[in-house]
Amino acid sequence: MVYDVVRQLKQQRDRLKQYKRRIQTQLEKEREVAIELIKNGRKDRALLLLRKKRMLEAQLNKSEGILDNVEQLVHELEFAQVEVNVVNSLRQGTDALKKMNEMLKLEDVEKLMEETREAAEYQEELTNALSGNLSRTDEQDVLDELEEILREETGGEAIYLPDVPVHSSTREVFEKKMDKRQFTNLIGLLLAIFMVISMLWGISFEMEEIVTDESLAVALAYGGKYKFLTILNMYLQLIYFIICIINYFIGSNNKNNKKRSLTQKIRDYIYATAAFPMGTFVAITFWSIYIIDREMICPAEFEKLITPMLNHCMHTLPAIGVLLECFFHNHQYPSRTLGIITVVLLSIAYIIWVYWIYHNAAVWVYPFFKFLPFWYRKLFFLGSTLLSVALYYVGEYYNRLISGASSKHKRS
Repeated sequence: MVYDVVRQLKQQRDRLKQYKRRIQTQLEKEREVAIELIKNGRKDRALLLLRKKRMLEAQLNKSEGILDNVEQLVHELEFAQVEVNVVNSLRQGTDALKKMNEMLKLEDVEKLMEETREAAEYQEELTNALSGNLSRTDEQDVLDELEEILREETGGEAIYLPDVPVHSSTREVFEKKMDKRQFTNLIGLLLAIFMVISMLWGISFEMEEIVTDESLAVALAYGGKYKFLTILNMYLQLIYFIICIINYFIGSNNKNNKKRSLTQKIRDYIYATAAFPMGTFVAITFWSIYIIDREMICPAEFEKLITPMLNHCMHTLPAIGVLLECFFHNHQYPSRTLGIITVVLLSIAYIIWVYWIYHNAAVWVYPFFKFLPFWYRKLFFLGSTLLSVALYYVGEYYNRLISGASSKHKRS
């Protein structure tokens, strides 16, 4: 369709050029005839020819304007056709790239890499186990037999092989590796025990029994200390580290996903979706607001009830605990979709709990909520949820950085 229009326009352009040349030739002839008439004294006839010449010049100017418009339109149509061809080529290239991406998905590549790593680890363990069954005497007999075979193949010439260093046998290396793994697991157990004792001490604090301020007593009347995210986080950390202790005795601590016990899977899921995001969230938000205005998060009345050591046990230690234990426990993160959904649901559950308390007791859990306008409060809760999701990503990256474990993050 476009090519036909361009062809017709070019034909009209060529006709206009021919018409222009014809008029220019006629103008030159008319001027020469007018000069001859003037020489012969026929001025009236010459005047008539000059008027005709002027009319032809006007037609020439008009044809030149039309010709310019036609040529411009031809150029624009040709350039538009080039653009259309480029866009079609880009569309075809994009479709081809999408088809190639569908053939080679990121999840399949990650799964292949994980299976390759697991197969290599299994082969290494198998090799170490087989090598470890040979004593030093057996290894020396094997080397002697190899030397004898080589001597027969070379016509009886003696071949001297380097001595095997007796201080670094395969069994010793394997035993050292096992000792290091057991030592790491033991340190993880001690850390878990310390965190359990600390969390028990922190949650055993009953502020209702020693509160004397009437307004503070009203604020604590509904929900008690269980309205605070700090206390809920301490219970969560307590449950998590108890599971770590149980897993030490009856579970596993493997990087290989297929070799994980049920208790390790539960431990890893809680760590990824709750313990790490909530533990770091409480520390970041509390101390950030505390630095800005301590009255907004921890009024002076609370300062009289909570010692600095108890304050750090509540708001600092959980974050330090989940950061340190990653050095001693191998975690496998769940699929990214499942992990993020769990984090968001936990955040929404606590927001509902905050509004439920306000609906029944007309008291905000934290004092600064009453100073925030309606939409600012909504934005704060939205920002808190997004921060929790961001901390999930941070925990996933941190775990991979420390332990070198691969996470099964899928988008569906």
